[in-house]
Amino acid sequence: MSEKKLKDARKQERIARLMELEETKWVLSSKQGRRFLWRWLGKCWVCSLSFNQNNSIMSFNEGKRSVGNELLADINESASESFFTMMKENKEPNSGELNVERNSETD
Repeated sequence: MSEKKLKDARKQERIARLMELEETKWVLSSKQGRRFLWRWLGKCWVCSLSFNQNNSIMSFNEGKRSVGNELLADINESASESFFTMMKENKEPNSGELNVERNSETD
């Protein structure tokens, strides 16, 4: 690959990444968007262990957690203060943890 093509490809990657972060920031700009992302962080077990004695289930759970961690990284990179806003907006009485929704088949 020529030097120019390589530079162009890197530039396109940077532009695409900036667009991803701007889109994430846009979703985080509304209470509904933050509630949506908070729900998915919970479904992805971001603040939970993925351990299970069944290796297949544990691998599946860890895959979900990996996606959630990537989403959390995007949230923190695009608008880090939004995570704290989401925590405050979704805090349950006597609990500061994510409301983790678990599928009984994967517990």
